[in-house]
Amino acid sequence: VTGYTCNSVQCASLQAPTGATVATAATPRTGDVVTANLLAAPGYTCVGTATASCPAANGVATTTGYTCTPNACTGGITAPAGSTAGAVGSITTGSIVTASLTPNAGFSCTGTATALCNAVGANPVTVTGFTCAPIQCTSITAPAGAAVATQVATQTGSVITANLAPLTGFTCTGTATAVCNTAGGAATVTGYTCNANTCNSITAPAGATVATQQATTTGTVVTANLQPSAGFTCTGTATTTCLTAGGAATVSGYVCSSVTCATIAAPTGAIVATQTTATTGTIVTANLAAQAGYTCTGTATALCTTANGVATTTGYTCT
Repeated sequence: VTGYTCNSVQCASLQAPTGATVATAATPRTGDVVTANLLAAPGYTCVGTATASCPAANGVATTTGYTCTPNACTGGITAPAGSTAGAVGSITTGSIVTASLTPNAGFSCTGTATALCNAVGANPVTVTGFTCAPIQCTSITAPAGAAVATQVATQTGSVITANLAPLTGFTCTGTATAVCNTAGGAATVTGYTCNANTCNSITAPAGATVATQQATTTGTVVTANLQPSAGFTCTGTATTTCLTAGGAATVSGYVCSSVTCATIAAPTGAIVATQTTATTGTIVTANLAAQAGYTCTGTATALCTTANGVATTTGYTCT
């Protein structure tokens, strides 16, 4: 046949095959080689010679002879921030790996995790479409040995050391980081440790003496180490507080009261001028007087060892 001419159709644009992108726009005719206009998409490897096929003038050209396949990685998954990846085998680009990811404590994750293998072999895949955010709490729960000095709303990962303070008798160290497991709840704290101070000795409370001296830490029960002073009765459970490591611990929860007697007994060389009830520690000098032929000096302080009994005196001498 002569006199009959066919011309290739020209398209207005080029459509990349699956796994590729158009790197440089083109208006190819059917049969044009457009390999240089294409580029492998992230996570894919492409081979072959791309030849354009234009189905209609000014349409969109497709390609033949150019094939792209997803890369396969065997190095596990690089978990997005806020999550942890489980063990996996070979993963190809485009695989859904949501089930292999777990939110970290204090995080909430959403979306569908799609794998991206940039380099074939023993390399880890990265993940797209899966986002983790720290959970928000409305308050802080202090760790043992500490108190919340300033209450605030916080989220997992926030540093809140400045919001905490050691309890009396404790020393705290470290950086306090919040962990919020339930939205709107109370955040717990990690990285901040409080230890009870240790003292070398015990200071007895008023009205008591230390029967057995020992080193002690804040919070230790030392009731058995104490005893009432003469003229006192003590009740309660004695618990130590050590303000300064290596110092002397004070005692709380152990109260001593002076005993009250019904009458006073005068010391030798004195008489009771005015009888009265008296508790241990009461000054009763005015209630006494020197016997004939005696001179008395000092301050008479009552000592009552038996409730409702007879108080003796100290500090008052008659000669």
